[in-house]
Amino acid sequence: MNINPLKRLSVRPTLKLGESLSSYLFRLCFCNRISLGEFIKLISKRRITKRDWFTIDVFPTELIDLEKLSIQSGCDVSSLLKHSYGVIYNKIYGETDKKRRPFKLDLNKLLVKDRRKFCISCLAQTDTFKLIWQVKKVNLCSLHKQHLVDSCPSCGNVQPYFHERLAKKKCYHCDSHLYGQEKGPISLVDEDNGIVENWSFLLDPRVPVITNKFGLRNEQEIALSLLFAQRELSSKKILGRSVEDRLKALIRNSNRQRSILLSDLLYMSEKSKMTIRQLLDLHIDGGFVADLTCINDIENLDVACISPWCIYKGSNKKMNKVSSSFQSFKDKYTEIWICTSCYMRYGLNKNTMRWDSVENEVLITNSVKEMLLKGESIREISKVAKSKTYKVIGYVLFHGLLPSESPVKYKIGNIPVEDVSFFYKIFNGSMAFNNLYSRAKEMFQWNPYELGYYLSTPVVQQELFLTPHIRRKKYYQSKSIVKKRIEGIVNSITYSEGELSLLKIAESLHRNPSILRHYTLNKNLVEEITTYNQVRKNAEFTRLKRLVEKFFEVKKKKLENLLIKDVYSYLDVNRSYIRRNYLQLDHYISQKVKNNNDEYKKSKEKLLVPQAIRVTRSLLEKGEHVTIEKISKFMGISVATLYEHSEVIEAINLTRRQL
Repeated sequence: MNINPLKRLSVRPTLKLGESLSSYLFRLCFCNRISLGEFIKLISKRRITKRDWFTIDVFPTELIDLEKLSIQSGCDVSSLLKHSYGVIYNKIYGETDKKRRPFKLDLNKLLVKDRRKFCISCLAQTDTFKLIWQVKKVNLCSLHKQHLVDSCPSCGNVQPYFHERLAKKKCYHCDSHLYGQEKGPISLVDEDNGIVENWSFLLDPRVPVITNKFGLRNEQEIALSLLFAQRELSSKKILGRSVEDRLKALIRNSNRQRSILLSDLLYMSEKSKMTIRQLLDLHIDGGFVADLTCINDIENLDVACISPWCIYKGSNKKMNKVSSSFQSFKDKYTEIWICTSCYMRYGLNKNTMRWDSVENEVLITNSVKEMLLKGESIREISKVAKSKTYKVIGYVLFHGLLPSESPVKYKIGNIPVEDVSFFYKIFNGSMAFNNLYSRAKEMFQWNPYELGYYLSTPVVQQELFLTPHIRRKKYYQSKSIVKKRIEGIVNSITYSEGELSLLKIAESLHRNPSILRHYTLNKNLVEEITTYNQVRKNAEFTRLKRLVEKFFEVKKKKLENLLIKDVYSYLDVNRSYIRRNYLQLDHYISQKVKNNNDEYKKSKEKLLVPQAIRVTRSLLEKGEHVTIEKISKFMGISVATLYEHSEVIEAINLTRRQL
């Protein structure tokens, strides 16, 4: 049946409550007697693979043009969208698309997506597959109290989630009816009604998930309810520390990447013995909300620099929020700010809600300065500064906190104070001073004071604390360096026409071959190596073929019987190598040898036939008994040689008969 994309189908079934969108597509195609596969091609936005089928019931707009489906089915787009798991997404996150990936990953843990679950009675009565049936913890039909099944009654094979025969309610493997089996036994034990009630509530598009009480977004309101339930409903903490911190960050907007997960909501409901509706209807104290939703802003919290040597002491003009992924103080501080004049850091303490100097940097730096002025030894200074001794000394020297006569010897001329590339050369994913120093000493011959001095420069400090995803930036910088080295190695090998492989490139880098995969260079390199080796192979094939032709031209002048090994000896290669790499050339050599030997055999027969006739006649004239042995003896060749040439034997027999 030809489907007109601009006309409605003749039969347009209505959507049923709780039915999945894929189930509606099955019914639509079955009622109109059209192919499901052809209909999907008509309304799809791109080619749909096997792994994409489940997405039709999660975010159908990613795969299907719902406008086309709306024209064909007569259902409006909003109604179609209400029959997918996207209803839950919209209830929690609203219209934004930024949280789709974490929602999908979370949903994968909660749903069965590789096979179709169904109730036999429902399938026989309504021909529908419901969204709630795919939930892992839902094993009974709430209407018939029968166990949900996922396999064929006839062959016992599991049913894939989406296939052509499901439109006819038939088995993918044996084509028998799925509802033709006997009704399953009614369960005597009721399933946990809370699970069914929770999912029914979440999937019902008519009921909002939460009422906006505090002017926050839906996901923030839900997080607020969970944290309140965590504090009030149980003496033991239900949600883990990491989940709790994630929800707090979401409410305070301190991390836009953090979000609530559907599994958080379901887990709290299960452990607290309350339905999701009951959890979200809890009366939350206004003070609890105020404590959580306070915004740690520079204006209302009045963070200011307090370092004595900073020209902006007592001011917040140079204060910037730390955005680097290097911070490991999340358990102690809500957020961290840095003064871009003196580069001292200040964190908002979670317990006291006051600004503190991070790791007592101001106090330690001031103490080290005083100890240097007194001329105390590095051993004494290290008791105060500990592992940060050389960093702090370098900071003191760079910011000129000491008089002109410094007790510490260093070479300021060798330190590139405005070049951040040196930092990325010594930084290898860890800011441990020993790791940085070992690389700095090896590459630039710096002493510890020089490294501390360089780390205190503004360009390095900005990279450390004001550059997000510094490790990712290091990755891409390292990748570009490795890529340039690889280009040089490849050019060198191709110029010398040597063998090129991933292993050889890794050996030239003095690194493990896994480094190529780490920097995602494998694919491009494999393509380049394949192309180069193919060109090299073709050139080698042409060279060897020319040598073969030259060999046979020489042998043609002096015809003789040849063996294949004679050719390979001349080529100076092993036959197994040729058969492995140039099988066509091996066949060519074999054919040339055969042709040469055939010519040699014919030329030899031309010489042997007259000679054999003469010997035969001579023996007959003498009255002797003629045998092949006597003829071969007189001709000076072996009997085997005579028998190899059938024309010689025929000539001898013919001569004997004639005489």
